[in-house]
Amino acid sequence: MLKEKIQHALGDAKSLRQSPKISGVAKMLCDNQIIILEVLGAMVETIQAMNIGQPETASKSTNPPPKNNESDGKSYLERVKDVDQLFGMESVESSNIESVGFKDGTMRVRFKNKSMYHYQGVPEETFELVKTSKSVGSALNRLVVAQFKYEQVYK
Repeated sequence: MLKEKIQHALGDAKSLRQSPKISGVAKMLCDNQIIILEVLGAMVETIQAMNIGQPETASKSTNPPPKNNESDGKSYLERVKDVDQLFGMESVESSNIESVGFKDGTMRVRFKNKSMYHYQGVPEETFELVKTSKSVGSALNRLVVAQFKYEQVYK
């Protein structure tokens, strides 16, 4: 239900952004709202993929919870891999970049220091060029960072 509300609000923000009657400042505010809603939507997908916040069933188990607090038995690294799959993240050969992904017009980059950035409006062709470049970091800086809006979504 939350995901549908986010999608509805995102559609409204994108429609308003396209209106010729709004000012430049209002367009900038719409852009910010769109980014926030896209990040929120990605967070909801991540939480759903990790089964966090699922309501407990009426019949509680008498078994103690697993020591690692993971009901599905997956390790933290397995969960990270699940989330990477959700985002279509792919490992790359780079000294600073761990993985890249592309979904719904957003390029996602996870650095080896575990920070993650979203780059908005990157064409899929540009994403492919960066991903397959001999120097992924240089291509990212030259083709994406200098030309597209970005936001750090995880430090």
